[in-house]
Amino acid sequence: MQPGEGSAALQALDPEDSEVLFEIPLLFPVGFGLDPRPNTMAFHPRSGKLFSLFKANLMEQQTYFGRINVHTGVARVIGQTADGMNALAWGPARGDD
Repeated sequence: MQPGEGSAALQALDPEDSEVLFEIPLLFPVGFGLDPRPNTMAFHPRSGKLFSLFKANLMEQQTYFGRINVHTGVARVIGQTADGMNALAWGPARGDD
């Protein structure tokens, strides 16, 4: 299996050759779109939690912010964000600069 094949899943890849080491299916809330997928992901530097932008349907512009549990694959949708958003970045917290 190569990265990106099959339905939405969280994959751990071998850094040497990009082979899939293991895969956890992503579990989205019932009724969240016909083909839900993460659009981008980033670990929060302090909490270590994995946050993501989601698309409920691959070709739509509506974008949602949420979190993925890396142990269970449960995708929690926190709320809608700007349509078409496709990147996450973490900056210093106020007072940390």
